[in-house]
Amino acid sequence: MKSTSAQEPHPAATRRYAISVMFRDQVGIVADVASAIQRLQGNLLDVSQSVLQSYFSMILLADFRQETQEEQILQALRSLPSLQGASFGILACPESATDTAPVSRDDTYVLTASGPDRPGMVASLSAYLKERDINIVDLSSRSHEGIYTMIWQIQIPPALDVQKLQRSMQLAFQPNMEIGLRHDALFRVTNEI
Repeated sequence: MKSTSAQEPHPAATRRYAISVMFRDQVGIVADVASAIQRLQGNLLDVSQSVLQSYFSMILLADFRQETQEEQILQALRSLPSLQGASFGILACPESATDTAPVSRDDTYVLTASGPDRPGMVASLSAYLKERDINIVDLSSRSHEGIYTMIWQIQIPPALDVQKLQRSMQLAFQPNMEIGLRHDALFRVTNEI
């Protein structure tokens, strides 16, 4: 939702915020939040939204004019009649983080894992990745009929051997979980066919 135009250039001095929204799912939440941000002359940069078992969750990054304060943004969101009782969070992004490089596709892989649902599956797999300095870029998981399935987008450091990593994960987590690891580009191609 770009708010810039030839007549009203977006100010050079901006402040970036990460904003979260949680509420029971209903039609129009994205529209209401985006409109509130637009009224504050905010510029949406990135949005991730999901519905988890009838609960709406969204996190977004937006740039605002330098003089826009956190409390103004929260007040604009809290005053939305359709979102009374929603939970909002806001975090000012440090200036050093506002111009980060995009995620490199060369080092990005898709990790899939599934197995009988039990406590600790996400914790054990994420701890395994953390120990190897592997960054989780995106993840999705779901429990259905006793089976827990996870799809994670991860960044593998170039120094790690991907084939050895895959064998290591399979040994570490089987027979409790089936593990798969494919390069992001291959995953996208095979899932678009």
